[in-house]
Amino acid sequence: MPEFPVPRYITDPPVNEFFRVDDAARRWLVDLGEDAGGTHAETIDRLRTRLGASQDQLDAILEEATFQNCLGRALIDMFEAVPHEIEARQKFMRLARKTWGLPPSPGRTRLWITPRRHRAPSVHVPHSDLPGPLAAEWRDWNATWTAVVARNPPLELLQRMQEVFDNDSAGDAFGWVFGKERWFYEWLARGRRDPMPFADTHAIITEAYYSRLCELQALAAGWWCYDEKVERLRFVSLAEWESMSAKLYGLLDRHR
Repeated sequence: MPEFPVPRYITDPPVNEFFRVDDAARRWLVDLGEDAGGTHAETIDRLRTRLGASQDQLDAILEEATFQNCLGRALIDMFEAVPHEIEARQKFMRLARKTWGLPPSPGRTRLWITPRRHRAPSVHVPHSDLPGPLAAEWRDWNATWTAVVARNPPLELLQRMQEVFDNDSAGDAFGWVFGKERWFYEWLARGRRDPMPFADTHAIITEAYYSRLCELQALAAGWWCYDEKVERLRFVSLAEWESMSAKLYGLLDRHR
């Protein structure tokens, strides 16, 4: 443990924004009454001197903060809608910690494996960068996550909604278009596939696919939407969705 107090925004960094070492170090310096100007290297050196810490000690503190921020964001993305999946959550945390603990290759940062934000949670594993046994554990994790999705309608609903958005030729770089969740919801609520509010670019939306979407909407008892307040996708109750949806009318109707 360090012989000096470490601020809460370092030991428990907020997950609603990416942790940036430079910003955190400058804030820490300001809190200590020091000048936070200069280059990143100057900032870190000044902070190290002010704290009386070794370079290794300060690096370890800031690297752990980076890990905790990444982990917190990943856990929200993957498990916020399924808090009962405790075993899978713990397995992911163990593998993430083992992967982060690998010594970085020369000139590279530590490995971090995480779901892509804005998309249905899935983990891309760069197997070539991992030792064989750990790569095998991540492959097993992918099977675990597939099973988690299969037994949780909210997660399968998210996965299929993302497929539809990606399939829509009008989608943006992330696929998911803020506001169109309302069109999606109304499309399923009416119980008829045609006409579609999206372009079926790759002809994936068969009658069976549409029927499964309708089933998932009913089973999930909630809805996925992009929440501007926290800048991420959230699974919300139907009551909360109705309130959020009402605010989208003006935004969407201008683009019909």
